[in-house]
Amino acid sequence: MERLKMAGVLKDNPGFEFLAECWNDDPALQIVVKKLVAKDNGSDEGTSRWMKAAGIAIDEEHYRKVANPKDIDRRTYNSRQHQDYLKPEEVLECEKFRIQDTYGMSVTPELVEQDDGGRLIKNRTYAKTLSNSHSSVTSATSVVRFPLPVRKS
Repeated sequence: MERLKMAGVLKDNPGFEFLAECWNDDPALQIVVKKLVAKDNGSDEGTSRWMKAAGIAIDEEHYRKVANPKDIDRRTYNSRQHQDYLKPEEVLECEKFRIQDTYGMSVTPELVEQDDGGRLIKNRTYAKTLSNSHSSVTSATSVVRFPLPVRKS
């Protein structure tokens, strides 16, 4: 971590391998880097491309890490939900269990990407609820009503 701090002070690139090691060891670093990628304003074309490539590599590594840990059972998952702190590998195991339990299929990096932290199933559930209970939806920002597509039986 000292080397990483020094690189920041000197504005020096410590190298991808070193950053990958830090990334694997420090969940807080993952959060900071993702925030930096999100805040990129595109003022420097080369830096912008590098930041986007780094963001893609970070996401792909995350998808792979969630798909690969050992399987856990529901009891272990439920027990961990009440713990104040989980080791990084335990967090990944819980995420893998949640995805596997939600979709009822083996977890692949592609499924982790599509799941998007649980947003996929939430959006599907919300859309299904709307289509079952209403013929139109009111916009949250105005009083305009939009008709929902007709479901074919």
